[in-house]
Amino acid sequence: MTDSTRRQLAFCALMALPFAASCEGAGGLKVLENPPGVAIIDPADGSEFSEGESIPFVGRIDSSFTGGDIEVSWSSDIDGEFEDPDPPDPEGYVEFVTASLSTGTHIMTLRAVDANAEQGEDYITITVGGDGPSLSITHPSAGEQGIEDQAFELGARVSDAQDAPEEIEVDVFVDVSDPLCSLAVDTAGNGSCSVVLGIGMYELTFVATDSDGNEVSASTTLTVVDPDDRDLDGDGYSINDGDCDDNSRTTYPGAEELCDNVDNNCNDQIDEGAENIYYLDADFDGWGVSTEYVEGCTAPAGYAADLGDCDDSDPLVNPDATEVCDDGTDNNCNTLFNEQNATGCSAYYVDADADTFGTGASQCWCSGGSAPYTATNNTDCYDSNPAARPDQTNYYTYDRGDSSYDYNCNGASEQQYSSLANSCAWDVVYIDCDLSGSQGFEGSVPSCGSTAQWISDCSATYDPVCYGLCLFSSDPINCLLTTCGATCDADYTSLTQGCR
Repeated sequence: MTDSTRRQLAFCALMALPFAASCEGAGGLKVLENPPGVAIIDPADGSEFSEGESIPFVGRIDSSFTGGDIEVSWSSDIDGEFEDPDPPDPEGYVEFVTASLSTGTHIMTLRAVDANAEQGEDYITITVGGDGPSLSITHPSAGEQGIEDQAFELGARVSDAQDAPEEIEVDVFVDVSDPLCSLAVDTAGNGSCSVVLGIGMYELTFVATDSDGNEVSASTTLTVVDPDDRDLDGDGYSINDGDCDDNSRTTYPGAEELCDNVDNNCNDQIDEGAENIYYLDADFDGWGVSTEYVEGCTAPAGYAADLGDCDDSDPLVNPDATEVCDDGTDNNCNTLFNEQNATGCSAYYVDADADTFGTGASQCWCSGGSAPYTATNNTDCYDSNPAARPDQTNYYTYDRGDSSYDYNCNGASEQQYSSLANSCAWDVVYIDCDLSGSQGFEGSVPSCGSTAQWISDCSATYDPVCYGLCLFSSDPINCLLTTCGATCDADYTSLTQGCR
């Protein structure tokens, strides 16, 4: 049976206990009071708390005594009785809160005493634990080595919720025996001590202990080596491994030889196979020619590392130079002249039909442009037909290639012929058949490219002898029409409408 079950059964028994009665004298009846019933409800038995944590305690008192108040007390077997507890409320509940319990395992007791000195109590066991200090090793760091028979500093940083850093004891152990050394800790929590060790690998355990006896530990490994076995520069080689300069990470056996006047690969040769080639640079523009060169780690005056100058007498001519329009020089040594975007270039547009009128976006070229960018404007309306151009004055009876007849790029199709012809009539003065107005199409003006009848003149048809006789008539025209059967007819020509 658990303590909790025991307390519950005890409390229930106390609540149900009947009054005890006895006879006193001849006719008196004396009622005996029961001791107060007591139960701790919270916290549960066996609960654990952190040091400094606020702990609420709740209990309940049940008493049949009616002759006076109930005295209540809370106590710890470690910290003693607590002062001024609250009395039970009307329902018998009592509460107590504390955050000052010492670390350790406490037997907490709730006791109730009535006016007849009858008492009841209940108890629980709780544990209050202190947090240990924090500890981190600062020295040695990962991969760090010690030197045989030379002092090596061990270091750590500590802190604690209750103790000042300098009050924390920090010891370093190699095994379970006496500490190797004890760290002197300053007010900032930094501690150190020095040790001298022989060659070997050591498993170091740092142990920090605060004033409550709480401990924490951390471990690391330190390797102590012969001075000439230590790799000072971290390149993987020590002096005993053949490193000829243990203070340079670029110098060790098998390293790449650099052109730096140093024996990088420790083979007793300097700069072998690492020298650079420098070319003659007579114009000092940073670019040389292949006719003359030297080898070395640095360029002598008048020599350059880069090859490719195409005119070593002109410092403005080299692969880094800017091309200049129309100066007759390959300024940037790429075998091309007057390249796009050269200094002095102008805007040129695509002229696919070579009519000197272009379209689209421009590119910057030297004089004359570069095909197809040869036009100095972008006003062409149809760049697939050279006849279609803004200055076109001719008319065409066929479309320009896209069903349009706008050959002069004005946005419209202008007709070459727009007049309509008048009728034929007899001339009473000259006794002849003439066109009564201007030449033109018969009926209506045809559209661009369409063919229609064009009346250019009128002609009379008659018998010449009859015509001569009618000239002596008082009405020659009527004579020709009625006597000679003359007619006055239009002269037709088939004509196709031109546009631009």
